[in-house]
Amino acid sequence: MKYKKWVHIALAASLLSGVFTPTSFVYAASDVSNVEIEIITLAEIPSLIITGVNGNTHHLKIITTNPPNTDMLIEKSSTPDFSQSNEVFMDWTPITNGHELSVFVGDGESSYLRIKARNLEGIETEFSAPVVLNQAPTMPTLARQVSGTHSISLQLNDVMGATDYKIKRTDLGTDAVFTGKDYTDSSVLPGRPYTYEFWAERSGQQSEKNTISLWTKPEAPALFVTNTSSSSVELEVNLKDNPPNSDIEVQREGGNPQVQGLKITETNLLASKSYEYRVRVKSDNNEFSPWVTQTVTTGENTSSLPSSGGGSNDPSTQVNLSDVQISYDENGKLRIIGIDEKAEYKYYAIITDSNGNQIKSPVFNTLKELEEWLQKNLVPGQKYKILIGIEVDKNKRLEKTIDYTVPLDPNKADSALNNIKIKADGEPNTRTSWVEFDLAAIPTTVEITLNGQSKKAKGTVLRFEHLDDNKTYTADLRVYDNNTDKAASQQLEVHTPNRTAPEILDASYHQGEIVLDVVSVNGLRQD
Repeated sequence: MKYKKWVHIALAASLLSGVFTPTSFVYAASDVSNVEIEIITLAEIPSLIITGVNGNTHHLKIITTNPPNTDMLIEKSSTPDFSQSNEVFMDWTPITNGHELSVFVGDGESSYLRIKARNLEGIETEFSAPVVLNQAPTMPTLARQVSGTHSISLQLNDVMGATDYKIKRTDLGTDAVFTGKDYTDSSVLPGRPYTYEFWAERSGQQSEKNTISLWTKPEAPALFVTNTSSSSVELEVNLKDNPPNSDIEVQREGGNPQVQGLKITETNLLASKSYEYRVRVKSDNNEFSPWVTQTVTTGENTSSLPSSGGGSNDPSTQVNLSDVQISYDENGKLRIIGIDEKAEYKYYAIITDSNGNQIKSPVFNTLKELEEWLQKNLVPGQKYKILIGIEVDKNKRLEKTIDYTVPLDPNKADSALNNIKIKADGEPNTRTSWVEFDLAAIPTTVEITLNGQSKKAKGTVLRFEHLDDNKTYTADLRVYDNNTDKAASQQLEVHTPNRTAPEILDASYHQGEIVLDVVSVNGLRQD
């Protein structure tokens, strides 16, 4: 900026005459005097650094090598090129190195500051590189929330300055963070509470997190008949996906049915009369599911029937449905065991799946027709409640409900194996991955062998960790039959993703281009 310097002035006559040569300078060297002059240099460009943030107030410090009290000016803008909202934040002010200042930035806004200096002659430097001050947006709020039995939907209100919105269910890991304002969670179950966090982001800055807890609605249960007599009925409730401790409410007009666990019973009923029962469940937040109804007709005699037409009461010719079973023969044909197929009865069945959906058969004249109908409507690997009925006349019938899981065909394992959901992922830059097999849709036990590890489970998730990323593995799957020791087998390939960035080995500059020598995680080198 400004400093003093001593210079030598020769008093030789040659200088006075305005002539200056090397020779005259030598002769005059012994006759000199000292003169003090001032030289003013150019100022150097200062810089701004961020030292901290307190709420909306950003703290900065000025760094400079210029002399103390050098004049400096700071400009502020809302754009990095200072083309909009440009203003003088600090006019020319004497500044010393380390000077501190504070800047207020509104929620969800960005401010850009740059600084320059000038010397005593008023010559200004260029502006410094701008420093950006990013302020986190305000905490978002909910615009809409909708709860169903198997889904929860959230919609967030807009927040000024936010570039991203994040939603996370708190009982899930960091991989489950959703980006966006409209979110539907379809992995929830009925009659349960779920807590969600949501926030807004801008340029890496997060708003405060908002939290909400929502209950899913209870799902309508299923109701089916398990036993009847001439004076009593017994029904069973299928809670479906409701919590196992859900309260069950049952009603019958003019009646007094009793609930014990999932069983509903009522006695002292009239023979050959139809009764309608309705059931609903209540969740822990006192919300009720819709009602479901089931009509039950009592019989004249539901303990035994004669084994052939004609109404014989000879005990040796009576059949007891307690001995009735369902099985498959060596040819894969469904058979109903325990009933004389030559008996001249009417036959029918009601199939109830695990979701409470029912299929009612026609009334058949032969047992073989009923067996063929059952085989056509049952899916291998699925669990059912199957009501087998025998009808002598309109007032006489015998029924039995059987819990049955249809065996898998060892030669057709795809029907069950195709329901396995597979997910593969890994942590970035760790070179390791994991694979998950979701068995929720498989009602039987599954054994999986992968990378030398064998795991067995039913209806849950099997996870294999410490796998190499970007690699193909062969998984051996075995699905066991609940009724036998047989198992269906299948092999499939699972490829783990590449979560490791390439490594730069060398960099060079050639003919105006930057050339990078990199090696990827699979060992391949590329230029």
